[in-house]
Amino acid sequence: MTSAPCRYPGCKDHDGNPRTTQDGMCITTHRNGQTSGCQTRFQQDITRLILDWINLRKYMPTPLLREQARRTTTREYGHPAEWASDTAAHIAGLLNDIHDNLAETLNATPPPHPGTTETVRIRAAWKFIEPRIQDLAHQEWAGDTATEIRQLHRQIRSRLGHSNPPETLPMPCPNNECGLLTLQRRIRPGTDLITCGNCGYTVKDDQDGSNYRWLVRVCLDTLIGT
Repeated sequence: MTSAPCRYPGCKDHDGNPRTTQDGMCITTHRNGQTSGCQTRFQQDITRLILDWINLRKYMPTPLLREQARRTTTREYGHPAEWASDTAAHIAGLLNDIHDNLAETLNATPPPHPGTTETVRIRAAWKFIEPRIQDLAHQEWAGDTATEIRQLHRQIRSRLGHSNPPETLPMPCPNNECGLLTLQRRIRPGTDLITCGNCGYTVKDDQDGSNYRWLVRVCLDTLIGT
């Protein structure tokens, strides 16, 4: 296997040069089994986008008259709910496409048809892609996919702005002395936190972030399954 520049957008070494890897996107496995590097970042980007979809679908108002969703950035919206609805549909379509392309490459079962519900497609994409990040990172188109996912997430966060309310997560607090359904995810510029409103238990998305990634994975399994 030959080395090539890491496909993850903006990946550089300590000297500012493109980092090379044999894994499509660089990855480091530590003694405790946790991973870091661009494959881990790519996985986090996908989970953030799915959390965006959950937030848009479950916590944003539904438009009274929904037009057919279009994957475009130029449409003018008369109500925030219309933007939320179309953006959620865009996320479902994007992840369905990634699922389809990766499944074809791996000769796996194709994803649900685009005519199925967003929940069905999102759930299938999450279950298929999440354990196959290494396979996805090796695809020649993985860099373009990572760029599109990151840009879409930034656009969503920019549109929601500081007025975006905390996202309530429907799972008990991991603190054994608490256990209440009071977890909230709060996103601010440069900060992504999950905090318990009752006991103050907090995990953040930092360089280590192992507890955060575990908690987000459990949340996604719970939220998508509802």
